[in-house]
Amino acid sequence: MNAPTTSEAKLSDQDFLTQMIEHHEGAIVMAKEAQLKSKRTEIKDFASDIISALSGEISSMYTWRQDWFKDEGHVNMRMGADMPSMAISLGESDAEFDQRFLEAMITHHEGAIKMATSVLLPTQREEIHDLAKSIIATQSKEIITMQSWLKEWYGK
Repeated sequence: MNAPTTSEAKLSDQDFLTQMIEHHEGAIVMAKEAQLKSKRTEIKDFASDIISALSGEISSMYTWRQDWFKDEGHVNMRMGADMPSMAISLGESDAEFDQRFLEAMITHHEGAIKMATSVLLPTQREEIHDLAKSIIATQSKEIITMQSWLKEWYGK
């Protein structure tokens, strides 16, 4: 039997928590930038919602890491070039920023959904299973919202 590819690999609970905390922190950075640079109330409100929801999830995940794995401390941001937030700052106008933010956040959410899906089957922890299902549902709905804004505002 062949070893699973990266896309097929299942995450352990500890790896999932570490990677999802890191991923959520990246989304918060992107959302904070949107709060500062967007001219659209919809995007500013959406960014505030992202920050609030993901901050709560991060807090829970840190607690679980400590309780289950005695894992303390802050996750080291290592995503670097993999983070689409770097692309948001490029460009000249606020309208361009909003479009880039939506496109980058859609890609970011798709990554979170993929990560959450990869932990569903191997986890035996109800908390992680529930969190993963919530991430999949919430971020799938947010992708639909962002795609509708791209179509409405930019014809994409």
